[in-house]
Amino acid sequence: NPNDLPQAREWLRAELRRSLFPLLAERFGADAAAAGGGGFRAEELAVYDALVIRYDAAKGGTRQPMHRDAALLSVNIALSSPDEYEGGGTLFQTVGGGPVRLGRGHAMAHASGVRHAGA
Repeated sequence: NPNDLPQAREWLRAELRRSLFPLLAERFGADAAAAGGGGFRAEELAVYDALVIRYDAAKGGTRQPMHRDAALLSVNIALSSPDEYEGGGTLFQTVGGGPVRLGRGHAMAHASGVRHAGA
């Protein structure tokens, strides 16, 4: 958990403010905020919770159960290449088909209230 590593937490916050938060505001919030709606601006975003999840199949850890997150938006960032492991990805309850698998370094954002699971 990055909260256990103060320097990592501060680095993460600075990088998110510089790179990811402006993109999230552009895609999900800036237009609604400008129109007087329920949107948001990049400077209003903050990290609610940050987790690094590593699955260990040898210890029975192969997935996250179906759940909702407790924030406005959730962002998944792949730290490993999909060819380095079997399975994986994020499965959305409302989307048919298999899990969404990201390439290393790629990110995916979704509304936190959408039920999803680590596959």
